[in-house]
Order: sequence, then C-alpha cells, then structure tokens
Amino acid sequence: MLSLEIRNPEEASPNPLIPANRYVPSDEVAPSVLSQDLQRQKRKKWAIYIALFALFQVTIILVFALVVMKARTPLFMVRSATFTSSNYNRSGINPSFDFNMSVDFRIKNANFGSYKYEEFNVYFYYEDSLVVTAPIYKSRTGFLSTRKFPISINLSSNELSGLSLSTLAIDLSTGVLPLTINSTMKGKVEILLLFKKKKSTSMKCNMGINTLTGQLQDIKCMYTS
Repeated sequence: MLSLEIRNPEEASPNPLIPANRYVPSDEVAPSVLSQDLQRQKRKKWAIYIALFALFQVTIILVFALVVMKARTPLFMVRSATFTSSNYNRSGINPSFDFNMSVDFRIKNANFGSYKYEEFNVYFYYEDSLVVTAPIYKSRTGFLSTRKFPISINLSSNELSGLSLSTLAIDLSTGVLPLTINSTMKGKVEILLLFKKKKSTSMKCNMGINTLTGQLQDIKCMYTS
C-alpha cells in the first residue's frame, strides 16, 4: 500500500540551525566580496606607487645626465687691469708708448668637476702687430668655481713700424689706445674622477687703454669652442 510521508520543512534542512526555506541576507556573503575588492584596490595602489617611483628614477637619471654629467666649455676672460707705470709720446714724428700693467684674468668653470688646462699664451696686438706675449701656466680650476689671477706684462711700441706707427699718433692724440687680445685654452674636464672630456675655447677681446685715466675700457669679447 502506497504511503506518503510529509516532512516538516525545518526537518528537511541540511543544517538544523538554518531553516531550508530561510532567505540568506546579502550581508552574510559580503565579507568575501569586500575582501576581493580590497585586494584589487591594494594592487592598483601598488601599481601606482611603482609607476611613480619609476618616473622619479627616470627623472633623477635625466637630471644627472643632462646637468651633472654634461661637460661645458670653460671660459678664459680678461676683466680689468692695474697700471703701475706709463710712458707715451703723442708727437706725430716719433709716437710711442710703454705701459707696465697687471691684467686680471679669470677662468670660469661651470662643470660639476675640475678643469685641468694646459699651458697657453695670451697675445696682445695693436693693429695687426704683436706687442707682447703673456704665458699662462698649466693648472687646475675646481668644480663650479672661477679662478682669478693677475699677469704682469709690459706693452711697448718698440716693435711697431710702418702703418702701425702712422695710426699710433692719431690714437694717442684721442687718449684711447685700441688693443686686441687673442688666446686659445685647451684642457680636460674631469667629472666624478671617472669621466674625462677634452674642452677648448678661443677668446678674442677688443678693448681700449685710456691713456688719461690708465684704465681698460670698452672690453668686448667673443668666444668659440
């Protein structure tokens, strides 16, 4: 004989503590979902941190390469002069000059490393005639520094002749003696005691000696490297 057994829904539940027909609220499942979201957010944050750190490293490397490691050409400059004695003749028959002076030279090094330069000469010209040659002995200039040193020279018209003498009387009568200075400086920039690069610069300066005040004036210099 067929018999039907009707069970209580509470007895059919696999977990006697949770009724079979009970609706499970969403907030009971949320912790696992929130945990996954937190992990994704953490991964995104770490990815952003890593990208920012990599960008910072690249920026540091670029600054180091473009600023610190870049070798710039040092400059050799003439700034002023102090006259210790002067003697000149403005007559048109036999014009002459004889000056003793101390010239203030400077070597400006804008590198993050020292500059070791070789011995070179500075040539003083009146018109196209060489008046005097001043030697600059080899030495070193520190990083980001300017080396200042005076050189004592004697400017004399003893070697002048011809056209130079004919214009000398005119220049002396105006009270300004024009001069031209030429030099070429060669050396090596040494960065971090590891990297060495050859750097040279040529200087050409036009200026005038005021025979009344005994000062240099209108100094204009050009540089080529």
